[in-house]
Amino acid sequence: MKLKEKTILYFCAIILFIAFAMGLAVTSDYGKPPDENTEIGILMGNLREYLGLYFKEDSLIMYGFDANNYIPISQSIEIDHGQAAYYPISPLLYMAKTNQIDISSDSVSLIYHLYTYIISFAAVIAIFVLIKNMFKSSALALLCALMLFITPRFFGEMHYNNKDIVLLALVIDTCCLGILATKYCRPFHIFLFSLLAALTANTKIVGLYVYGVIGVFYLVYTSVYKKWGDGSRIKAMLASIAMFCAFYYLLTPAMWRDVAGFFDYCLFNAFHFSRWDDLVLFEGEALSPAAGELPGRYLITLICITTPLFILGLAILGAGRFMFCLASRKHRKNQTEILLTTGMICLCTLLPLLIASISKSIVYNGWRHFYFSYFGILALAFYGLELLLGRWKKISTFAVILLIAANTVQMAANHPYQFAYFNVLAGKDAGQRYETDYWGVSTRDALEFILEDSTNDGATAISWGTDKTRLLLINAYNVLPMDEAMKVELVYDYSSADYIVVNSTSGIVCGTDIPEDFYLMHTIEAYGVPLTDIYARSGR
Repeated sequence: MKLKEKTILYFCAIILFIAFAMGLAVTSDYGKPPDENTEIGILMGNLREYLGLYFKEDSLIMYGFDANNYIPISQSIEIDHGQAAYYPISPLLYMAKTNQIDISSDSVSLIYHLYTYIISFAAVIAIFVLIKNMFKSSALALLCALMLFITPRFFGEMHYNNKDIVLLALVIDTCCLGILATKYCRPFHIFLFSLLAALTANTKIVGLYVYGVIGVFYLVYTSVYKKWGDGSRIKAMLASIAMFCAFYYLLTPAMWRDVAGFFDYCLFNAFHFSRWDDLVLFEGEALSPAAGELPGRYLITLICITTPLFILGLAILGAGRFMFCLASRKHRKNQTEILLTTGMICLCTLLPLLIASISKSIVYNGWRHFYFSYFGILALAFYGLELLLGRWKKISTFAVILLIAANTVQMAANHPYQFAYFNVLAGKDAGQRYETDYWGVSTRDALEFILEDSTNDGATAISWGTDKTRLLLINAYNVLPMDEAMKVELVYDYSSADYIVVNSTSGIVCGTDIPEDFYLMHTIEAYGVPLTDIYARSGR
């Protein structure tokens, strides 16, 4: 490697480390999502299946599970959502939840969020490695990696969304390692690819599809480049299949008691999710996904209005370039490997999105169930960016750096509410027409704002305007420091409340009946959209 290339690579490593450190440093600023305890419960259900192989049901360890109502995962309705990526911290969480170690609820939540962020940021590194390998440019690889990092909604949710962002990260890791394993066929790559593919499939069954597409890519790539040779590639393929199956089985105790039933349940819920019958806010209307009221454009619309416009523009350019090169024999020959790689990523990520849009699969709370599709959008954006840098290197590099910096500044200005980002395509009053703070990240800040405003000598009584807000308030209360929690009393009755908190979206969807002696004191906002409304009693 030339000295200049090494210098650029070291510079990129420093930038990535700074980005990682910045994200890590702000992890404690995010509140506790409403289903975090449920997710930890699913993890404990998996842990119980493993420990049940060695400990009797009347043992002290099993008593800890029973005391907290952690049932075996094979008996849970949540078997379609794995937690294998979180196994490394499961012993710590078990000891915390069973009071075997003295640790506060907010500390447990912080550890959980830190770990989620580390898993998520690994995808940023994976993109850097992949793009450098594809285009032989550290500078381009850095820009591409940062495009994921500075996407506002993803930056925010990579701190606490342990399902959808983690699935995106694992899909990126699996695709990147699958490409490396296909190109170089090294045992290390094949082992890691098989393991990460199993982790992806454990998280959501769509991971099986991703593994299958990469397998087809392996066959096509090897045939196109005539690398079958001495049969080592056949051995590598068979070894990968064997390792993947073994890893997937070992990592997924939910399937141990009934393999056929497990796959039947997971596949059914992948297309017809049956455990959620609430309403979502879309284009100003409260619609029921379970009743099939969401239009086919739901996912595509939300992707377009929540992704930075310059990334959408690059993706459109990349898609046009991809189709042009695919149709041109000359360009197809010169860029065969890149076309194969980009096409594989798009098949892994964008085809499921297209199928879901056409079939109107049950999705809700934005497009988070298809966050893994963002890698396909990014892959096209990378391909478009490479074209611009190849023709107008200086001006394109400057423009992309400026846009990345602008998004970073905007995220800092709206911290920690990056999840509420909408671009100009959403139009005016986006917060009145689309969901905003589903995760309730702003609820903890609402409590802290109330405590600063309150002049009560005793506990400040706080009520809620909707049922969802109640759940969010309980979660926020549980992660307050002890000295602050002692100053808060959550009450059902408005007559005894000093303040009323309302999650803005749930207030629009469900409606509220705020008493006349309360007035809107403060609204927590981000990117110009309301997140949480705080009402105070007049003359308190």
